[in-house]
Amino acid sequence: MKVTQESTAKNYLDKLAEGQRDLVVAKEQELKNIDKVYEAKKSNERLVGEMELLDIQDRNQAQIAEKLQQKEERLGAIKTNFVENQTKLEKEKANLITAHQEKISDLNTVYDYKYQDSFDEANLKAQKINTDTSVLIKDLQLKSDATIEGIDFESKLRADAKTRENTQGLKQQEVNHGIQQKTAKSNYERKMAMAVSEHENKLSDQNHRLLVERKEREKFHNLEMLNKETHHKELLKQEDQSFKQKYDTIVKTHQDILDRVTNRFNNQVNSIVKDQMLYKSNITDKAKDDFYKVSSLNPTVKEGLKDYEVSIQVPVHEKENIRLTAQGRDVTLALTRKFTDEVKEENGEINRSRRSEVFTKKFKTSEILNSKDISQSYNEGVLTFKIAKL
Repeated sequence: MKVTQESTAKNYLDKLAEGQRDLVVAKEQELKNIDKVYEAKKSNERLVGEMELLDIQDRNQAQIAEKLQQKEERLGAIKTNFVENQTKLEKEKANLITAHQEKISDLNTVYDYKYQDSFDEANLKAQKINTDTSVLIKDLQLKSDATIEGIDFESKLRADAKTRENTQGLKQQEVNHGIQQKTAKSNYERKMAMAVSEHENKLSDQNHRLLVERKEREKFHNLEMLNKETHHKELLKQEDQSFKQKYDTIVKTHQDILDRVTNRFNNQVNSIVKDQMLYKSNITDKAKDDFYKVSSLNPTVKEGLKDYEVSIQVPVHEKENIRLTAQGRDVTLALTRKFTDEVKEENGEINRSRRSEVFTKKFKTSEILNSKDISQSYNEGVLTFKIAKL
């Protein structure tokens, strides 16, 4: 009988040892799985950081392309305005030339009319002088004929003398008329020359004023275009400097963010590694410590005046698994463990296993117990239950 009990106990201990070995293997597998999860998480964090960096770079490139497009649009608008202003100036120049030519044509027409009027007036005066002279000559001839017919020979002599005198007077009048005609013609030519000279002077002055005005406008336009070009270059320079400053600021900000993310990621990785190493060390240490391998329940029972005190040494992770119940004089102490393992293979399949262990310890007391008045406390590895007496 004794041999059977020892054999049963030995088998029980072997099973417990095997269970502990299985537990150690499961914990080691769990540590490996945790390492795999950690590596996967580290790879995912690195991938997320790289994607964020690429996203930041894409946004920066998009902002740069947008700024360049805006500058090109503004430059195109300025060029369009320049072409429009140049076209307006060409049109204004053509209009001025046309107006100037029209004014010259009008002045030529006016002076032609004046010249024709003066010429017509001079012809009329000359014709009037010729008519008056002819009428006077005819009158004189009629008078001479009448005088010749009315007098005798003596009178004829005097008439001849008078005729000669009249002839000389007529010649003198003809000479005077020629002189007057030459004088009138000379005056007309002089007036025409003066009018032509005055017209040419006016045309020259007007051409000079138009040329000066045109040069002034061209000078003003060139100065304005130079100012616009200088202003445009200054704006482009300021925009370029502002863009460079903004770009440097954005790059610095993103670099700071990236450094902070990298530092935080490294700190998290180091913290996870440290925690995992500490957890692994604790698991390894606990696996070697018999205190954390509860294989039997050996409580200490103390009887007091009003209650019983049941104490048992258990690790902190096992204190929630121990329950104590009382019924009459019977006391039952039970330790229940549940294990769940999950192993993911390379092909994606998942193997799960569940198992549980129950250790019980029953003993009797000399007095009846109050099953409703049970309290417990945990201090420095010792779990204590107090059971009140009836």
